[in-house]
Amino acid sequence: MHYEFRLEIGGALVSWAIPSEPSLDPGDKRLAIRTGDLPAERGAPTTAALVWDSGTFDNVTDEPVERGLTAGRLNLWLEGRRLRGAFDMIRTRESPVQEQWLLIKRDDRDAAPGDRAAAGPVVGARAPDDTE
Repeated sequence: MHYEFRLEIGGALVSWAIPSEPSLDPGDKRLAIRTGDLPAERGAPTTAALVWDSGTFDNVTDEPVERGLTAGRLNLWLEGRRLRGAFDMIRTRESPVQEQWLLIKRDDRDAAPGDRAAAGPVVGARAPDDTE
């Protein structure tokens, strides 16, 4: 099992696979492997899936988020049901086959040292043609 992390950037769902549950602990770093982008209008999973979290994000830098993605550093504010607050995504390995990034919680009011985000799905199982 892995967690899919998707951000709508430039009309596409830019996607990463995260092998371990995302954390609210600023001391934790989560590997995030870049996967193929999807058209933004195709937001539903292609197979049945549990939706672990959902929400919105803001870019917290003056630089356009597309430029941060190209440069390999995203500074985000997440407003999810579980993941909230400031997060950094940093590319650690650039490759045409498999980019590796780290998802890191920043130390802010939403940080929870030693704690993981709540377990279990937020929405429940969704089939490919379900909509929220």
